[in-house]
Amino acid sequence: MKKIGFFKGLSQAFFMTLIMPFITDKFSRERIVKANLSDQPIPKDIIHKVDSINSSEVIELLKNTECDYIIINGTRILKKSLLNEIKVPIVNIHTGITPKYRGVHGGYWALYQNEPELFGVTLHVVDEGVDTGTYIAQKVVKTAPKDNFKSYPTLQYLAGLDLLVQYQDAILNRSSGQTEKLTTESEQHYHPGFFQYLSMRLRKGVK
Repeated sequence: MKKIGFFKGLSQAFFMTLIMPFITDKFSRERIVKANLSDQPIPKDIIHKVDSINSSEVIELLKNTECDYIIINGTRILKKSLLNEIKVPIVNIHTGITPKYRGVHGGYWALYQNEPELFGVTLHVVDEGVDTGTYIAQKVVKTAPKDNFKSYPTLQYLAGLDLLVQYQDAILNRSSGQTEKLTTESEQHYHPGFFQYLSMRLRKGVK
């Protein structure tokens, strides 16, 4: 609310509590199974819960983990204190084409702004900004008529997994695997508001 104003924040809260629970995610599961991936919950014995992604516990956990790179998604902004301690690349699978669709729900906002050609996913190295790190690769994805707010990210994540495989060398070198970004405009986006979402769904059929 401090960033976007009281009424916009309140509208977002109404969207999250009064609309989100009633949007079906059935199509998301269908897409996952079709991609030969498991739609089962992650086993509890391999989950390590922490109070904050920026805690000293996470820093020690990652420092003592032997890996070539770290993948994040949906976390809060990583602080400089964590980034300075981790020596391997930290890569974000961002559900949006950066820099124009930074923040959350990048695919939805691309449709909202009549730019389906910018509905996609971005792999980028993580820095202290909001999806501002060096980009590795981007991919545009086409939606289906039965896609909705909950299945858009699944569609983007699946494309992001393809990029992870395709651009392994660029990830390890923290370099761009593609020569040119799809857009140079820069905007940060937040959750849609209650009436904003309903208006978009009624006027343009974007679910």
